[in-house]
Amino acid sequence: MKSILVMLAMLLTLTACQKGQDKNKVEVKTPAQEETAAVDTEVEVTETAETAVEPEEGTVMPEDEGIWTVNFEFAKKIAKEKDLNLLLLFTGSDWCVWCKKLNEEVFSQEAFQQEVVKMFVPVKFDFPSSFKFPKEIADGYAAERDKYGVRGYPTVVLTDCDGNAFAVCGYQPGGAEGYITLLNNLVDGKKELEAKVAELKDGDAAAVSELYNALEEYSEKFKDSPCVKEGLKKYYDICREKSPEISRALEREEKIKQRLAEIDEQYKIGPGYDPSEATPEKAQQAVADYEAVINSFSLEGEKKQEVLMKMAFAYITVQEDEKAQEYLDKAVEAAPESEIAEMIKETRSAQEVEELMENVNQMVIDDKKDEAIQALDKRLETEEDMNNKIMLTSVKAEIQVLFDDIEGAKENFNKCIEMCGNEEATEQFKTRLNELDPFNKTVTQSQLYALRGNPAEMAAAIEKAIEQYNPDPASLQKALVMQAQAYMEARDEAKAKEAIKKAIDVDPETDLAKELSENLKRMEAMQAAMQKRIEEQKANAEESGEGSEAKE
Repeated sequence: MKSILVMLAMLLTLTACQKGQDKNKVEVKTPAQEETAAVDTEVEVTETAETAVEPEEGTVMPEDEGIWTVNFEFAKKIAKEKDLNLLLLFTGSDWCVWCKKLNEEVFSQEAFQQEVVKMFVPVKFDFPSSFKFPKEIADGYAAERDKYGVRGYPTVVLTDCDGNAFAVCGYQPGGAEGYITLLNNLVDGKKELEAKVAELKDGDAAAVSELYNALEEYSEKFKDSPCVKEGLKKYYDICREKSPEISRALEREEKIKQRLAEIDEQYKIGPGYDPSEATPEKAQQAVADYEAVINSFSLEGEKKQEVLMKMAFAYITVQEDEKAQEYLDKAVEAAPESEIAEMIKETRSAQEVEELMENVNQMVIDDKKDEAIQALDKRLETEEDMNNKIMLTSVKAEIQVLFDDIEGAKENFNKCIEMCGNEEATEQFKTRLNELDPFNKTVTQSQLYALRGNPAEMAAAIEKAIEQYNPDPASLQKALVMQAQAYMEARDEAKAKEAIKKAIDVDPETDLAKELSENLKRMEAMQAAMQKRIEEQKANAEESGEGSEAKE
């Protein structure tokens, strides 16, 4: 069973990667394209990416395409001349589902292309997997990615003409019009900050304080993208110059940040570092230094929580779960309403439910239906998460089906339907209600054999039910799939394959049949590859034996 701490580490550090590919391109000239001919030949940045680097063997050069340019420095020059912002797209053109989706729904649309160039010079940084750029280009792209703290694709970074970030976004539903609205809103947010700066007057401490608070509030919206706060540095510097109090606060924040970075780099423990180099001694020393930061700067709230999470991760890395749990508890106490606290509580709840399900499963195996139902009811009394409530109630219903309490099962499936706000899930529960006929009930109950370690008996029980009840095609197809799974558990691949073929033959046009056909092809390909490997190893062994005999 996964440790709650390992699950939490995965949740807090996991980044989904995504990518996109241009389709249905519309010829819309960018400001960079319009200005190419007019650029002063004495300016160094007039080179395009294609001409600045000599292609290496086995690589391709990135090229300007449609509204996108690939030359960041040139784009900054044009943005400055045209008084535009920059839209930086970090993507990968050939592997990421969400990038492709964003490209198809937004970037390839004429409505987007015609509007976006009125506000931005679009720049693309591509990270493909099926082809390579020259090392100099690839390294440059990676440097920009790291500079802006990009952790997944697609990531869109909005910057001013000098490359100072002011917003970060990614995939958003709503198509081209929705995305243009999003970009307009983000630009308006930047303009509001600029207006506050423009209105500042010497000696107006209240206005400086208002600007500082506005900057902090704005930065908080992008707290997962530190490049935004870094991009607003020039505005923070104005506050620093005009207010000694704010200057001291910013200096204190910078000292805290610097000290934490020093500790991270000194011990190299936690997210982003090689766990194989971590030791309990390093974890203990790192925690002591983090504790000193909390005490010396009198950290409270989310600032304190941030450091406590570093301490928890130090112990997670070296698998000292009890100590890690102690600091996770302290992190929740430091800022109970924060997103991190909610994530910790949700992860802990998920782990408790996982443990409950293991216990309930064992109770079912031991024929202790009433105890299993009571354990589920006890958790349901205090469970707050609606998804968990639905899941636990459906498990309760399935146990009742296993032990032939059909009326109780119907009652609980109906409760699931009442709680469910998802149309697809609602339909699944309605389908389950309709599957409480004698045939489907018998097939469900056959699972008790597998739970108790007798999958072959489960397969036999399903075969007997098919012969006895003459089920409808949909029920028959599902039952045959369950039978195939039982045969697989019993390590009878021949009968499993036979059951899958029968399920496909029931109705080859269903989605289930098509999926089974693909799985069957993969299974046969794997078996063929395995057989070929065995024959090759056998042949090699025979050749080796003959060689040894000849030598003798």
